[in-house]
Amino acid sequence: MSAYFVLGVFRDEAASLFRSFHGHAKGRMVSQTSSDLIHWECSPKEFHVPAADYYERRRDPFVFWIPERKRYGCVMTTWIKGRPKPKGGGISLATSPDLKQWTDHGIVLDLADQDEPECPQMFQIGARFTFRSPGKTPFHLDFAPLGFVEFAKDEIRICDAGGTCWSKLDVCWRGDTAVSVFVEDDRVEVFADDRYSLCARLPGADQPLKVSWPGASPRDIRTTLLQSQQKKGRR
Repeated sequence: MSAYFVLGVFRDEAASLFRSFHGHAKGRMVSQTSSDLIHWECSPKEFHVPAADYYERRRDPFVFWIPERKRYGCVMTTWIKGRPKPKGGGISLATSPDLKQWTDHGIVLDLADQDEPECPQMFQIGARFTFRSPGKTPFHLDFAPLGFVEFAKDEIRICDAGGTCWSKLDVCWRGDTAVSVFVEDDRVEVFADDRYSLCARLPGADQPLKVSWPGASPRDIRTTLLQSQQKKGRR
């Protein structure tokens, strides 16, 4: 089979094995196992994440543990069926309690007008910035020299320092809005209103990080540094 990316290797303590997953253009997600991280072999078919019929292509599986649900999750990049490729991007999710019986939850993130989001992954990010805004007045959050996140009346945009938009999402605010922005190295993720999320990888991350809120009044935004890792050259 034509393999794509292997995005993660993890330890299956129940089986005393290491596991990895990789995808096929037709959507089949195959598991491999190893006892020493050197020699690998294909798992039995019941460990493979089953294919479905809602996509033209599904690939890049990333398997992770969801402690709150005591289940494994698998996120995959997806080309949604019935759309041209440049506007068919989405992310699929499947879950399993034992890595054998998988439930496919379909598209959990529809990018609407973007191409396939390659290599989606779920992992903990070191630094988190949170603030609150009424959601009615446009303002933006600078991450120099990375760029900025703009919260407008009807959309969220992640742009680089030159103003090029790398990720955009149409939104409809519901009043007071809680927004979280995660930044680690060149990656920026945004979560808003308990229902919107988008991310981008921006160029130019080898300089100190600066955060500011042009045009926003103190009562509009509350900022809290919840967790950080001290890194040389970052402030």
